This record gives sequence, structure tokens and C-alpha cells, in this order.
Amino acid sequence: MKYIIGLYIVALSALAACGEKAAEKPAAQAENSSGEVFKFNKTSHSVNPQYTLYGLRHLVMNNRTYAKKYAKKHPEQWAAGEEHFRRAENAFQTDQVEAADEAFRSAMEQYQVILKAEKVQG
Repeated sequence: MKYIIGLYIVALSALAACGEKAAEKPAAQAENSSGEVFKFNKTSHSVNPQYTLYGLRHLVMNNRTYAKKYAKKHPEQWAAGEEHFRRAENAFQTDQVEAADEAFRSAMEQYQVILKAEKVQG
């Protein structure tokens, strides 16, 4: 019984410590080249405009994984999506926020064309 209570106390203290560390870190914000905070408010029929760049990138990568299965059936859309994805990744790696956002959204639209044609929910 002492062992279980001890584990419970250790778990609670670990959770409290994690909460304190999370509260200390400021929320990540994307900045454009002039140093001002960039708001991702571009519109797209397939991507919620409120996504952060990291969230958008993650969503595109997931859809890319699903769409890759059908790439041979839709070579034009796949090639266009991959070109946009390459440009987006290059811009993302070099902190070109606006270019990355636009290219990720374009890639997502191409991958969505493939997935909608195959009726896959990604």
C-alpha cells in the first residue's frame, strides 16, 4: 500500500512539474521578415485558415501519406502536389513563412483532389 501511495505522489509531482514548465514557455509565434507576427488568414476550401504553419505542415504531411497510395492513378495531381510540397518545405526550412504557407496550402489542395477522387477521408 505504501508503494502505491508513493507512486501516486511521484506521479502528481511529475504532473505539477510538467505544468510549470509548460507555463514558463511562451507560445510560439511565426514572424515574417520584417519581424511582425504573421497571421495565417489566407483562405482555402480545403484547409482551415486558422492553422499555424506547423499544424498546417503536419496536416499536409498526413494527407500526402494517404495520397501517395494513389499516386500512380493520379500522376498529374501527384506531381503538382509534390512540386508545391518541395517549395513549401524549402521555404519552411529557411523561415520564409508566407511562401511556405501558400505552398503548403497549394500542395494540400492537390492531395485533396486525389483523396476526393478515391473517396478517402484523410
